[in-house]
Amino acid sequence: MRKRTAAIAALSVAGLVFGAARAQETKTFKSWSAACDNARACTAFGFTEDGSDQRGFLRIQRQAGPAAAPAVSVASADAGAGPPKPWTVKIDGRTLPGLGGVRPAGRDDDRRIDLSPTQASALIAALRNGGVLTVEEGATPILSISLAGSTASLLWIDDRQGRAGGATALVARGAKPAAAVPPPPALPVVRRAPPVAQSGLPAALPKSLARTGAFSDCDSEGAPASDEIEIHRLSPGVVLFAAPCMRGAYNLVYGLMLADERGRRARLADLPLSPGSNPAVTSSLMNIGFDPKTQTLTSFGKGRGPGDCGESLTWVWDGAAFRLVEDVAMSACKGVGPDDWPTVYRAVVR
Repeated sequence: MRKRTAAIAALSVAGLVFGAARAQETKTFKSWSAACDNARACTAFGFTEDGSDQRGFLRIQRQAGPAAAPAVSVASADAGAGPPKPWTVKIDGRTLPGLGGVRPAGRDDDRRIDLSPTQASALIAALRNGGVLTVEEGATPILSISLAGSTASLLWIDDRQGRAGGATALVARGAKPAAAVPPPPALPVVRRAPPVAQSGLPAALPKSLARTGAFSDCDSEGAPASDEIEIHRLSPGVVLFAAPCMRGAYNLVYGLMLADERGRRARLADLPLSPGSNPAVTSSLMNIGFDPKTQTLTSFGKGRGPGDCGESLTWVWDGAAFRLVEDVAMSACKGVGPDDWPTVYRAVVR
């Protein structure tokens, strides 16, 4: 039953990303959301209003530590076709300093500007008392982002990074010097096991595994095709068996087991999730991939068809178990592509 419940949740917008797994590190403030990872690197997003036919966002990123400066990007998926025209960024109708004719980069349907430090400072300062940020390409409005919740998002980031009331705060600066900001915590270290030979592996799931463990509650009507089954040797006598158990419109849910080449000594893969997640481990993943050369397992779960929300996870085999090395997630389905999703957990791989 645990497997079935997890798989059903994984196919819906109420799956792992949108649950309470990382509520302490991800916050929503009206039209804005913010997230921080385990090294206190944080990101805030401002989105277009619900129901708007515009697609785009404002993103503010900042690493931890006293010397880290904010990085700001503005992106639109609704710019006009043909050669890009200069963008003008305004707050409540007033053009921001240095943002009165910026040439965007990107494709016709996905353009953006990455602000300079001076431009970023001017924009963040203007957010505090603003109501709406707009972007015009030439004379054509292409983006409108509500600033409701922006100050609360930045205050939350300042608090998480130990900047509140100090000289480096994004908002509500105070007298505390930059030196009072704590350095980023050390990242966990994962040591990658060396690759092993992949010859002599079975071509199909051993019969002893077909209806046990992670496969015991698979859909009887959704028997996987042979080319959908993943079988990889991790260490001598330890093989990863993964097979689709449920199918959705845009997600394929796999069950994962570890056993020897003949299916003996079988056990759940029990992949760890980000600290604070509930449950803490899973043997059910979406849309997986495995690279035997780097001993890396990946999962990418879409929150909806366009792939503008969901979760991307990466584990590395260390010779004894899979260790989580990255968790990238976007809970708001607002047109943000995976390359721009915030990281909520990361480790160093050696």
